[in-house]
Amino acid sequence: MKSEQKINSPGYYLSKLMRIHRQQLGKKVAHMGISIGQVSTIMEILDCPGCSQDEISNSLAIDKAATARSLAALEKSGFITRLENEKNRRQKLVYPTEKALKIESSLRGILAESKQYFFKNFTENEQEQALLLLERMVESYAQSVSGNE
Repeated sequence: MKSEQKINSPGYYLSKLMRIHRQQLGKKVAHMGISIGQVSTIMEILDCPGCSQDEISNSLAIDKAATARSLAALEKSGFITRLENEKNRRQKLVYPTEKALKIESSLRGILAESKQYFFKNFTENEQEQALLLLERMVESYAQSVSGNE
């Protein structure tokens, strides 16, 4: 039986949805040699080759230390390379390797399939509305916790 507090908590449902999603996705990417926690990072690098570690952290809303750990593991596994930025020697630019490019198509397919699971019983209009509402929730929450209300 659900308590009234759970029913009125977006955090409860978002957390539950992410646990289900991560569990399903983790099984599908394990054979690729990446963990569920690395999926968003490797996708960001595939979508933005040459971006900086800070840009990846900001885009994914992940702290810099966690991003550094994820990048180190991806580099050790041969999925990325980090090169010194010629304009700012303290900054490393991150690029996908051939190994990452080889799994890109499969990874995008798995993510597309996962999106179908999210929206299985939704009309196209409901899908668009759900994404817009989630985007607003992210922006609103981020502004509230950063003090930029």
